Amino acid sequence: MSVRRRRDRTVSFRVSADEYEALSDYCSSVSARSISEFARSAVYQVMGSSNAGLMPLVSQLRVLVVQHSELRDKLTELSGRVDTWKREPAERQG
Repeated sequence: MSVRRRRDRTVSFRVSADEYEALSDYCSSVSARSISEFARSAVYQVMGSSNAGLMPLVSQLRVLVVQHSELRDKLTELSGRVDTWKREPAERQG
């Protein structure tokens, strides 16, 4: 079991209101726990650091989960349309 080191240093940078909103929306779409978690992971990825641990994989998995959910919803919608399309000729003939 790995021991997590206490995070006692702060890194900050300023963003515009629009940038913050876009960042917040993106973090939600990939199910990041927080903007800090996302920013930390992104910085580690850019640095190519082994400190990133599993964060890039976790982020990718979260993206896949969201995409899977969206695909499932689309398939359900398309299935309903196909069912409707199949019934329409019978209704027109009857």
